[in-house]
Amino acid sequence: MNTKEIKELYGWNETLEKFSISTNPQLKKEFPGSFRIKKHKGKYFWYYRLSNNVKGRDKYLCSVEPNDLEPNQTSFEYALGVLNEKLRSKFVMGVRNKSYLHTYIIPYKENIDNDKHLTSSVKSGRRNTIDRFGSWSKNEGVRLNIVPTNEMKNVFLKYIKFLEKKGNQKATIKAQLQIVRYFLDWLCKDKLLDGAELFPSHPISVNLQNELLKKHITTIPREIKTFKNSYYTQGYEMCNKKIQTIWQGYCENDGKLDRIRDKHGKINQPPHMIGRDIVYFISYLQIRMGFRLSEVFYSYRNRDVYNDFHIPNYPNEMASFWEKSEDGWIIHIKKSKNKDRSVPFTDTIRSWVIPPSEELLKVSKCVLDKKGNSLYWDTPFIDVCMELFPNSYYLFPSPNHKESPNSKRSKTYYMNEFKIEMVLKNGWDKFGINSSHDLRRFFVSHSITNTELTPFQISQITGHNIVTMEKFYIRDNMKEKFNHFKKITQQDLLKIKPSKNKD
Repeated sequence: MNTKEIKELYGWNETLEKFSISTNPQLKKEFPGSFRIKKHKGKYFWYYRLSNNVKGRDKYLCSVEPNDLEPNQTSFEYALGVLNEKLRSKFVMGVRNKSYLHTYIIPYKENIDNDKHLTSSVKSGRRNTIDRFGSWSKNEGVRLNIVPTNEMKNVFLKYIKFLEKKGNQKATIKAQLQIVRYFLDWLCKDKLLDGAELFPSHPISVNLQNELLKKHITTIPREIKTFKNSYYTQGYEMCNKKIQTIWQGYCENDGKLDRIRDKHGKINQPPHMIGRDIVYFISYLQIRMGFRLSEVFYSYRNRDVYNDFHIPNYPNEMASFWEKSEDGWIIHIKKSKNKDRSVPFTDTIRSWVIPPSEELLKVSKCVLDKKGNSLYWDTPFIDVCMELFPNSYYLFPSPNHKESPNSKRSKTYYMNEFKIEMVLKNGWDKFGINSSHDLRRFFVSHSITNTELTPFQISQITGHNIVTMEKFYIRDNMKEKFNHFKKITQQDLLKIKPSKNKD
């Protein structure tokens, strides 16, 4: 029996083959070819041979005697169905592959970790985001083989609606979808470029993502929080007063911090470093200069630490360090949102007793009364921090400085402490402040309405571009709006006499 006769035995005929190919756009234009039967170890199998003479042109379909053949279905009809399934992934992976999409999350995270161009914070964000998508796709039973097919569009839309149902805003959803697209890109990327190279492509484009968001997600207008100059002043004065009290006690106690006391005022602990009160120091810097939390929270004490420790170990990470110039202290901020900037800081902390060391006296300004007696001393804020906090790589080292003198503080722990001390205890929520990041908004709003700085100069201090600053950080100052109409009153307008020349 020749090959043609064997094919006919299993339901094939030339007319059906031509019809199947001519009515399938992919077979007609992209993958023209013909059906073949091959024999392996005494058994026959269906193949589809591409017309183009390329490597691997024979595409395996199935056995001529599949186990799940339907009643009244011929072997050739079954093979046609398998071919259509394989076309969905362009012969890369058939739908019969039982792998699940979530099983590739772990190798993708390893790819993230090995990317030397990403900072640790970006890596952490991507890992967390793709983990959430992995958990969702696992619960949904999403198969790996649909990635190159149009079915992936439906999965993508379903995930968008899932994120919306979880209460995420449009901007947050967009940011999470971007990471999912990166994951899909990686599945298709060439292995020479550290990709998985499982598929030639996937259908999720940036344009499709944005159009789906536009169509299915309603944008909730951003609430513009009210800003008052008095709020800003109260916050600044509160921090200054607390730091001043700590500094005054330190000077009065010959350079020692007060020891912890119980509720009755009894000393029951050995000398300690500044604990929760650190939130006043960090908040002071953020209110005064609009710093991002990490920029001051993890700032190095000097340039040497930056050069000798940070650059060799974390060359792609954001960093900041303090340096004293002839005019005062400067913080140099590197790679914060991919920008470098340097910001001066000139504030001082006052004490009514002499600072406890010759070094501090050199940097402090003594103000005298008319008789030449000392009234008070103003010490640069950063020198105060250098004195009050233990020597370390960081200006604000970890409380565990004795065992690990150069370790970082926990940012998460700090943010909880900020919430307890400033928001709950001091009631800063009435200022519209619920997190340390809100202090950055505070600075921008105050600077816009109360200084002669231009928006460009303010953006240079904060590291924002002007558009972002206007969109996210400026708060509504209703009093300033009323002042505008007080300057040009209704009476002033009515006093203007109309011109005799009506033309």
